[in-house]
Amino acid sequence: MKKLVYILLAICSFINMATVFAQQDVMFTQYMFNGLTLNPAYAGSHEAISTNFIWRKQWLNIDGAPQSYAFSLHSPVSGDKIGLGLQLVNDKIGASKSFLGNASASYILPISENAKLSFGLSAGLEKLDYNFSDLQGVELDPNFSTSNNITGSKVNFGTGIYYHSKKTFIGVSLPRILENEYSSNNLTYGQRRHFFIYAGHIIDLHQNIKFKPNILVKMATNSKASVDLNANFLFIDKIWLGVSYRSFESLDVIAQYHISDQLSIGYAYDMTTNKLKNYSNGSHEFMLSYLFSFKRKAMLSPRYF
Repeated sequence: MKKLVYILLAICSFINMATVFAQQDVMFTQYMFNGLTLNPAYAGSHEAISTNFIWRKQWLNIDGAPQSYAFSLHSPVSGDKIGLGLQLVNDKIGASKSFLGNASASYILPISENAKLSFGLSAGLEKLDYNFSDLQGVELDPNFSTSNNITGSKVNFGTGIYYHSKKTFIGVSLPRILENEYSSNNLTYGQRRHFFIYAGHIIDLHQNIKFKPNILVKMATNSKASVDLNANFLFIDKIWLGVSYRSFESLDVIAQYHISDQLSIGYAYDMTTNKLKNYSNGSHEFMLSYLFSFKRKAMLSPRYF
């Protein structure tokens, strides 16, 4: 249905000039392979400079459907005790566009021979634009006119804790601390805090087969909590195949291939399970990761997360 998402966006984001609160952070299906999108404490958790690029096209065949790009880079520094990271996220949904530039720093504390605990902080600048001229031709409330376009830039901060060993990871994060508001003549768009709890573990099923279950709980003020359940299988330390269930939204399939110890490519397809399944053919997500290792023997151990 043409411009369906524009209508949904207008209804869900602004109702009778009231501020509406919902889960707002961009979410990626392959989050378990790029923890910096969830937690600033993830910065420096690899043994080399790590880069990751994700492109996501959501709700195919619907005009104005979400489209997101994210690039992240992080590395340990100062004797592997400090981690630094950078994240750039561009997101477009219907009449709204947002861009986030985020810098992260973590303090990495060894707690055993194979386990570390990290404490992270992030600071970033987000630019948000609601251009209601994109909704012309759709019958909406008069408040959704170009005179009520919303634009602005706000600073925000985040924090988190991240534990990881060779086969286990647990994270708790608050990536958005400030509840910024963007306003025009009659409309107000309010952002709310997001809170993430997630964990995963590697189980050896066979010499050449590993199983990695993950769980991610996402909460935002005045919004229902949602859960991502994921099961990934790793074959011969080269090929990941998995499935995910995202409550209230989708059933997903995931595949990743390690071309080398440093280069990986990934793909995810989301099958929509909510009412939008009647209009959409699901969502596509592509990922490219590269580790810049300066060691003669590449990485000391395989990266599972």
